[in-house]
Amino acid sequence: MTPTVPAYEMAQPRVYTGIVLRWVPTHNLADSVAQVVRVESPVHIQEVARRIAEAAFVARVGSRVRAAIENACNSADRTGTARRSGRFLWHPEMREAPLRNRGGLPDASKKLGLVVPEEISAASKERLSTPWVWRGGKSLGSPPPALRV
Repeated sequence: MTPTVPAYEMAQPRVYTGIVLRWVPTHNLADSVAQVVRVESPVHIQEVARRIAEAAFVARVGSRVRAAIENACNSADRTGTARRSGRFLWHPEMREAPLRNRGGLPDASKKLGLVVPEEISAASKERLSTPWVWRGGKSLGSPPPALRV
């Protein structure tokens, strides 16, 4: 029997929407970035931008909005509310990526490039350490030695 992997939880950040999103002060956007990171860490910056844009009722993340959110991500990293590693943001206290089931996410959020490499590695190790089972329920035992991690 395969272990249950918890569902990926999407953040619903509060975003100041009194003005055009790209004009929102960086510290306000950085607060929204931190809200996303608290729920979804580790999370790709593209997904952070998507959550913030959706919360602000912005249909498309253009280059100006993307630049404003990128600046906010850098600000969150500088102030310690997020830790940046490449294109991913982590909660400052998180050291290992949790396994998450992305089955309920929109298709745009299921791209492999949006998954932190540490989570992919953990998923591979988890999958290869569990018994293999055919759809008919017949156990194949453990993976062959060449595939064990």
